[in-house]
Amino acid sequence: MISNLYGSRQLFRLAALLLLGLAAACDGQQAAKPLPQQLLQGQTMGTTYSVKLVDAPAALDSVRLQSVLDTELQAINQAMSTYIDDSDLSRFNQAASGAWIKVAPSLLTVLAEARHVHELSDGAFDPSIGPLVNLWGFGPDMQLDIPDKAAVQAAMAQMGFDELEQDLEKQALKKPHAMYLDFSAIAKGYAVDRLADLLQESGLANFLVEIGGELRASGVNAQHQPWHIAIEKPDPARRAVHAVLKASGLGMATSGDYRNFYEKDGRRYSHTIDPRTGYPVSHSLVSVTVLAERCMTADALATAFMVMGTEAAYKLAEDEQIAAWFVEYHEGELVDRLTPKMQSYRLH
Repeated sequence: MISNLYGSRQLFRLAALLLLGLAAACDGQQAAKPLPQQLLQGQTMGTTYSVKLVDAPAALDSVRLQSVLDTELQAINQAMSTYIDDSDLSRFNQAASGAWIKVAPSLLTVLAEARHVHELSDGAFDPSIGPLVNLWGFGPDMQLDIPDKAAVQAAMAQMGFDELEQDLEKQALKKPHAMYLDFSAIAKGYAVDRLADLLQESGLANFLVEIGGELRASGVNAQHQPWHIAIEKPDPARRAVHAVLKASGLGMATSGDYRNFYEKDGRRYSHTIDPRTGYPVSHSLVSVTVLAERCMTADALATAFMVMGTEAAYKLAEDEQIAAWFVEYHEGELVDRLTPKMQSYRLH
């Protein structure tokens, strides 16, 4: 099981409420005969996955295909899980400072994208935040004591994503001091991308891959329409549709803190912790949905934007031409703010 980087190790489906059968209206014309579809599903990374295949070749061996997908997911977990003691990432976290630890190429791929988002967000995305997550009670022990300033500073001293060294030729990593990495805010997105890549390599064009709410769509759905995906209304009391996006050919991820938090002494503590300050965020942003070519990029950006807050994140997304949908909570009402690029994907 891979944990949530900025929150509880329990994985809540903050990302997306999938309306897998949703299709656009047919303008009064008779609908075409639905295309055949298959559903592959299982468990991975402490959550579930589903792969919806549309109009696949009749000769497709779905049992063999699922075995290939499961094998890939197991390999990703073995590389990046913080819950498997002998995973590549766990071995790195347990290793002495200054030691080179050989890791899987997949981990280096994720590391490279994590560095990109880390730099782009000015440190708002930081996989070395693990000590702070544990300190604030969102780690595996779920200790809900509010830490003092000295404890926060001590946890931050164990961070330092910029200081991480890598040797691409040897496929190895080295840390200069005690450091605990957690890639769970990008690993599910990477796994989605890998499954999508395997499907495309198998000659499949129409599919929807979803892992714990992160997803990537390709081609058309069973109604011959581009995939339409509903994002969840950020309401802790119930699950409902907030908006619908046209997402074919893209990866999608949502980050939010409307379910994962705790209250103590009348104060609410968000699971979204700012690695730059060491404290949970307290802004009005409750949900961010990002569309990107790669799901792992959308996954990491959604987390970074939740840390940054609407104003800073919106400016960055607009400057970088990122499709992002921000939902804020103001005076008892939900308020939407979409970047120009996201507007083109909005259905309703």
